[in-house]
Amino acid sequence: MEVRTSKLDLDAKVKNNMDHRRSVLASLVKRVYILERDRQQHRHESQALAPSWANPSISN
Repeated sequence: MEVRTSKLDLDAKVKNNMDHRRSVLASLVKRVYILERDRQQHRHESQALAPSWANPSISN
């Protein structure tokens, strides 16, 4: 049985994929800003706003 996908279905999938990519990228950028702000304010481990798993300089 052949499954056909319409152009509208493909457009919706591409849009959803782009929305997902945009969301993931925005989360990563936000995390970098938080890490950088922690660094600038000399916040370490318990004082840091970013969780320890997001900070590559802290070994868990």
